[in-house]
Amino acid sequence: MLNARLIKKKIDLIQRDLERLIDFKDFTFDEMAKDYIKYAALKNIFMEIIGRGIDINEHIIARLGSYQNLSPRDYKETFLHMAKLSALPESFAKKIAASACFRNAIVHDYDDLDERIVYKTVGEAIKQYSDYCKHILKFLDKRRAEEKKQEEADTYADGDAINYADGTIVQEEGTPEVYVIENGEKKHIQNEGAFTGLGYNWGNIVRVRAGILGLYRNGNPLQANSIHPEGALIRIEGNSKVYVIEEGKKVLEIMAGAGLKRSSHFKVYIMV
Repeated sequence: MLNARLIKKKIDLIQRDLERLIDFKDFTFDEMAKDYIKYAALKNIFMEIIGRGIDINEHIIARLGSYQNLSPRDYKETFLHMAKLSALPESFAKKIAASACFRNAIVHDYDDLDERIVYKTVGEAIKQYSDYCKHILKFLDKRRAEEKKQEEADTYADGDAINYADGTIVQEEGTPEVYVIENGEKKHIQNEGAFTGLGYNWGNIVRVRAGILGLYRNGNPLQANSIHPEGALIRIEGNSKVYVIEEGKKVLEIMAGAGLKRSSHFKVYIMV
């Protein structure tokens, strides 16, 4: 489970430093370059902001990235892995990942670090990390809503298996395995390649408390080339129409955004 208090504290500190960073926009480049105290303070604020973002990334990846075997090789990759966890939009993650390289240049005090580049980065950093904080807070809200639903389910005594809709993607707390529910069975998605090959979305996994999936029979494991399970929603690329798989066929046609309450925990896109 994520430590929301820790993450929000770091976001508060990032936002505080972003406000301080705004003050530097009032100085000209010459004023900054000639005053080594101002220049040193500016670099330190950059390091603090980016460093706390990396801390947040590492915490979320450590708690949620086990199934995908996410193990960042460097600080830049922590931002890219956040996109895989649906914590950041992919295009945004690629842009902000460059800030990790900028931080390395400051930390190691590279001789070729251009003071003018540092000065010009102020506005970009304010925009990027303001957006970063918004994305992370939105991600936390989504996670908390999912956890609240699970807490409500946990107030009921155990009986028969909880009737998750066919096609729902589920994962027990504390385990890396991910399954798809179909006809009272849980079908193990064997690896990341199978998960992405079937078009599933990491952000749509339903986390359930330990022991719940033991109430389901084991079904045939899913590979990348497996037939989509009963109840899966598919959307043909380039088409807004959404179909539901029933008896191995896309037989129920509905418009995107309508009728999705039937099984709202998953989303599958395939090319036909």
